[in-house]
Amino acid sequence: MRHAMIVLVAVCCLSVFTQCQTAEEVIAALLSDQTPAQAIEQLDWMRSEIMRYVAGHAQIVAAEPDLPPRPSNEAALSLTYLQPKRRRR
Repeated sequence: MRHAMIVLVAVCCLSVFTQCQTAEEVIAALLSDQTPAQAIEQLDWMRSEIMRYVAGHAQIVAAEPDLPPRPSNEAALSLTYLQPKRRRR
């Protein structure tokens, strides 16, 4: 049922928004037949549906561990060599 509703909203919106070139034109088209509160409610619903879809189709990417920042000049590099090593607990 939700999928059919999304398709219906998308088809209806595509015909309305195809001629829009700017954000102001999109807003005017969105508010042409509904109140601002209804438009915000519709956008909130659409956002939650998009987030639900993205969460279900996300691809997990393995991240490399963060490296410590590299000293920016020779003096800082020398100081890092002189500092005592930290013990791990």
